[in-house]
Amino acid sequence: MKPRTELTAREVDELITSLAQRLGDTTVPSLPQVAIKIIGLVGNPDSTIKQFAEVISGDQALTGRLLRMANSAAFAQRKSVTSIERAMVLLGLERLKALALGFHLSKAAAGDDAATGFRSMWTQSLYRGCLAMNVAEKIKKSVSGEAFVVGFMSDAGVPTMPALVGEDYPGDPAIASHPTKLHAHERGTYQCTHVDVMMALSRIWKLPERLTKPMGNHHTRPSGCNVKDDLSLLNAIAYFVGNLPLTPNGKVENVTTSSRDAERLFVLKPAELQELLAKSGKDFEAFRTLFGDLVDPSTSIDQILQDANEQIEDEDTVQEAGEATTVQAGGMSLAISKSVNGHVTIEVSEAGEKLVSEHVGPETPDDTLRTTLLIDSATPEEFKSVREVITKLAA
Repeated sequence: MKPRTELTAREVDELITSLAQRLGDTTVPSLPQVAIKIIGLVGNPDSTIKQFAEVISGDQALTGRLLRMANSAAFAQRKSVTSIERAMVLLGLERLKALALGFHLSKAAAGDDAATGFRSMWTQSLYRGCLAMNVAEKIKKSVSGEAFVVGFMSDAGVPTMPALVGEDYPGDPAIASHPTKLHAHERGTYQCTHVDVMMALSRIWKLPERLTKPMGNHHTRPSGCNVKDDLSLLNAIAYFVGNLPLTPNGKVENVTTSSRDAERLFVLKPAELQELLAKSGKDFEAFRTLFGDLVDPSTSIDQILQDANEQIEDEDTVQEAGEATTVQAGGMSLAISKSVNGHVTIEVSEAGEKLVSEHVGPETPDDTLRTTLLIDSATPEEFKSVREVITKLAA
C-alpha cells in the first residue's frame, strides 16, 4: 500500500470517496435534521437570527447548553437569560452560526472517542476555532462564523485515524502534539491523513465549499491572502491557526513562526496577535460550557496565554549573527542566517522580490521544509545544500 506522498491526484480523490463510503456505512453517524437545517442557514448569506432561533429551539440539547453558557460568568448578565432569543442577541449572528454548527459537527465526529484519549485534541481544536474566529472578526466579521468552524473542525479526522491505520497511531507524542510534524508523518507513513478523513466526513455531511476547501488546505501554505475574497481569507486563517504548535495540554509551544505568518498574511503586529490570543482565551473559557464533554477540564488557558505572550515578546530580541548565507534552490534564493534557540531565519526571494521569511530548525521535516520555503521543485543536490547550511548555522 503506497504512502500518501506517492498517490496521484486521481488516487487521492478515489481514496476520499472510498473513505466516505467506509465511514458512512460503519463509523460516522449521519447528522440530525436540525444540523442539516443549520448548514442550510449557514450557506445562506441572508439568513437571520430569527430563522436560527426557530431551528435551534427544536434542539433541546443545544438550547440548554446555549442558555447555560449565556448565564455563565463570561457574559456577566445581571438578570438570568431564560430565552434562546435573548441568548442569541448576546452572542450575535456569526457566533451563533459558529457554535450551533460546531456543536453538531464535533458531536458527530467525536462519537465516544472524546473519553478515550482525544480530549487534548478537541481542547486544542476549540482554542484554534476561537482564534480563527477572532482573526476573522478583526479583518472581515462576516466570515467569522465559518472561520470558527474551519479552525475547530480541521483536525476532526484525527480520532478516526487509529481505526484506519492502526492503534499505534500516531506513535511519538512529540509528533502528535505538533501539527506540521504530524501531517508530514502521516503523508510519509500512511495511505491517508487526518485531512483526507475530514474531507470524507465533509462529503458524508454535504458541507459547503466555504468550509471544506479551507479545512482541506489547512496544511498548505498560502502564498498570500486576499481579504476581499472570502475563500482566500478562510484558507489563510485555516493555515495560520491549524499550524500553531500546541503541547498536549494546550500550551502554545512556538509562536515566533506563527507571529511572522500573522504579519505576512494579515498584517498583524506581535502586539495585535497578543491581543487576539488573549481574546481567544476568554472565548475559549466561555465556550467551554458548550463543549464540556469534549474538552479537557484540567487545561489552563492562563498557561496558554503566558507562554504565547512570552514568545511573541522574544521576537523583538532576535538578533541575527553575521551575514546571511545565500543558497539557490528550486528557482528561489534563500538567505539563511542564524537565529535563536537552535533555529535559523530564512528569507525566500524570487527574481529579487522577497516572498516570505521563515523561522525553522534542523528538526523541520523535509516535506514541510520544501513546502514552507517554496522549493518543492528543488533538486536533491540543491535541497541537500539547504539542509547543510541550516544544520551548520543552527548548531
